[in-house]
Amino acid sequence: MTKGTMNQTGLGEAAELLIAIADAGAAADRAAEIAAATSLWTMQTPGAEGEAAEVASAAMRARLAAERADNATTANEAWSLARLAWAAEQSAEEASARVNAMVAEELMSVEPGSTARAAHAL
Repeated sequence: MTKGTMNQTGLGEAAELLIAIADAGAAADRAAEIAAATSLWTMQTPGAEGEAAEVASAAMRARLAAERADNATTANEAWSLARLAWAAEQSAEEASARVNAMVAEELMSVEPGSTARAAHAL
């Protein structure tokens, strides 16, 4: 398909390319948000470092896919990279959920009467 021609969605190739690039960027931004939030909890949660590293790695993979999408020359290529970025975002969400479970377990293991100390630690 050449520039200016319409595709199945009724949009031109250039419009599809821009939408796919934006979609990949949105996935990378979301993964970065997840990584930032997870890192805050990880600093105070013993044993969560490995999962936090997975979140950070997934966020980096999403960002790299978005950057590659930004340099794509076709909408199909950009959409493939956007799917990769969203898959990495999903990996970040899953690893973050595991960190959340560790945080919850840590909070539940606090002995009665030491709630203030535990809240301060986290």
